[in-house]
Amino acid sequence: MMKRRTFVSTAAGALLLTAFPAESQPTAKVHRIGVLSLTSFNNTTLAMVLTAPLTARGYVVDKNIVFEERTAEGKAEQLSSLAAELVRLKVDVIVAGPAVAIRAAHDATKTIPIVMAFSGDDPVKSGFVASLARPGGNVTGVTAQVRDLAPKWMELLRDAAPGITRIAVLTNPLRPEHAEYVRMMQAERPGGIRLQTVTARASDQYGIKIPQSLLLRADEVIQ
Repeated sequence: MMKRRTFVSTAAGALLLTAFPAESQPTAKVHRIGVLSLTSFNNTTLAMVLTAPLTARGYVVDKNIVFEERTAEGKAEQLSSLAAELVRLKVDVIVAGPAVAIRAAHDATKTIPIVMAFSGDDPVKSGFVASLARPGGNVTGVTAQVRDLAPKWMELLRDAAPGITRIAVLTNPLRPEHAEYVRMMQAERPGGIRLQTVTARASDQYGIKIPQSLLLRADEVIQ
């Protein structure tokens, strides 16, 4: 999960670089980058991920680039006001992720460029872009659509543990795409396999107890 998120965030950083040319010498202009996210992940923020590629291009944080980072700390209802705050600050670009943050940024401005850092939702279906080939509007970026792979995950689990009958699915109720993943898994799950969802809204809730009935002994998995 962390590697995947780092990859898509780095890809978003590469897109962001197209808006900022390499600095051959110090410049008086300060570029203001708005960063909008639902939550941090293992104390790693989106701004931290974006810093390295910009530094490699000759930019210096707090000298010729400034991050205006706004994180909702898992409270999706705060994203709209945070996006509006970035617009009032007149940032040069907004980097947003996941889909709920992209939605808030998209609703807040139609003129400031928005870079999707990562979106598990379909950006066309969500109305963020007109098409993947020709996005149009002020939104671009990367998307990691894996919902079609959701049923395959269960097949892989069944192949790894042929006797498996119960699967716990960890989801975030603030991420609309997670509900879609679960729906597809329920609809296409192999016969004899039962799903049960367990929810967590932020990484500090990952320590939740999974019902004992869903836990498999090691000898049930490794055969």
